[in-house]
Amino acid sequence: DYVEESGKLYYFSYPLADGSGSIPVATTRPETILGDTAVCVHPEDERFSQYVGKEVRVPGTERTCTVIADDYVQMDFGTGALKVTPAHDINDYEIGKRHSLPLINILNKDATMNSNAGKYEGLDRYECRAKLWADLEEEGLTRKVEDHQQRVPRSQRSGEVIEPLVSTQWFCSMNGMAKKGLDAVKSGETQIIPQRFEKVYFNWLENIQDWCISRQLWWGHRIPAYKVVEPAQSEEMWFTGKSEAEAIKKAEAKLGKKGVKVEQDADVLDTWFSSGLFPFSVFGWPDTEGNDDFDAFFPTSLLETGHDILFFWVARMVMMSLGLTGKLPFHTVYLHAMVRDAHGRKMSKSLGNVIDPLEVIDGIALEDLHQKLYEGNLPDKEIEKAKAGQKADFPEGIPECGADALRFGLLAYTLQGRNVNLDINRVVGYRHFCNKVWNATRFGLTYFGEGYKFNGNLKLDQPFAWEDKWILSRLSVCAEKANKGMEKYEFANATSATYSFFLYELCDVYLELLKPRFYGEDADGAVEEDRRVAQYTTNPGSMMGVRYTCIFFVGVRNSVKAEGKSNPVF
Repeated sequence: DYVEESGKLYYFSYPLADGSGSIPVATTRPETILGDTAVCVHPEDERFSQYVGKEVRVPGTERTCTVIADDYVQMDFGTGALKVTPAHDINDYEIGKRHSLPLINILNKDATMNSNAGKYEGLDRYECRAKLWADLEEEGLTRKVEDHQQRVPRSQRSGEVIEPLVSTQWFCSMNGMAKKGLDAVKSGETQIIPQRFEKVYFNWLENIQDWCISRQLWWGHRIPAYKVVEPAQSEEMWFTGKSEAEAIKKAEAKLGKKGVKVEQDADVLDTWFSSGLFPFSVFGWPDTEGNDDFDAFFPTSLLETGHDILFFWVARMVMMSLGLTGKLPFHTVYLHAMVRDAHGRKMSKSLGNVIDPLEVIDGIALEDLHQKLYEGNLPDKEIEKAKAGQKADFPEGIPECGADALRFGLLAYTLQGRNVNLDINRVVGYRHFCNKVWNATRFGLTYFGEGYKFNGNLKLDQPFAWEDKWILSRLSVCAEKANKGMEKYEFANATSATYSFFLYELCDVYLELLKPRFYGEDADGAVEEDRRVAQYTTNPGSMMGVRYTCIFFVGVRNSVKAEGKSNPVF
């Protein structure tokens, strides 16, 4: 993550090699001066145009480098002259490629200085910064130091500042794959919902670079590349294969000799490379010949995921499926909202606002929330900050809401692609709604009687009372809204229709009108006929044209069955 932090901007001079003057430069990382291979100015900057092509001495070293011109330089930042360290800055690396600059790596992987740093070898990067700056002061090359706000790259796990470092990696060419992925969405073969995220998808693939697919980790799919170790080679020679035997066979054919020995690269594939294989690998790919699962279930239809991994996962699945199977993995991508806390903040352990779904389902006391912080890896000062956040947001802990209330609540929040500011109190409200559903259902089941069986539809020739006709019309409207919400992936609209119908029309009005019909007694059987009509109109089989409480009703049914009561209407 890039974090805005207060830092320093160091101004110093690059002496011209011929002793005729110097060029002022500014940097936030003085230790990287030791890896500089050029000083760069803007081609239209008249202040420095006379220096382009001249040699300057690299401070702290015995080397010289050349002054070059490139329009990447911002003339109004710092001094207008840029030190170029291609081995330790992403933007400098691109400048280096354009101007064929050498790469000088000055850092070890533990962020200490290596042998290319000369007398500073072995120092930590920050120790080197202080020592080098002191040496430049003695030489009279320093100018000033200013406070400066900067974006610092920090590791999400350790919090350490990340140093760019040039290393040898495996890459995957994206030229052909990216075009196929673009064409799939532009042609409409693959639909992204909400549609506005198509721009994000296009921006990634239209500006794509070759994909670094190797990682130096202990876990993952190992790269299927093998280096020849015997006979010894003057330059590294690599062969790919599904197995070591296959790689050896390729190497022997290339070298024209037997007895070749190879060694597999220890690197593993980028997790998104492995994840990109998911749509078809789960069905037995690459063994697709006579594979019934692959033929029956691939390609799939709908992918539901978060918009934050649209490129990292979705685009990769599209490209890799097209590249390896010739088929799209799915025809529709639905991107759900990102869940934040009630205040719209990203959930963070240090803020104490991370909500575990199980804690919402089962409930948890404030003291237990605090205790879980100590079971993690937060430093003490962060724990106290997190506890304060938990106390502010959940002063009484999180009440037990149940899975149905959480499920319904999340759907009610879901407007296409927008962030969800999850307020537990709203989920508690949906718990009350689920209780209402439970009680209303049990009320109806009480009067259905033993052995009652719904035949699957309502007969229009039944003698419906006006309230029966009214509730059925309201159910029809609700079902239409719910269906449209489902079809358009507008789940909030569907849940809103369900909630309003069940609470304000079925429970508040219709069930109240039914009570005289259920409770009355009439020897001539007229009330019995009313009960039978009411059984039809309150039957959960018809009411479940509204979909979102279906899972909850299954729970009601199971509960009733557990009590030993007949319940054939579901």
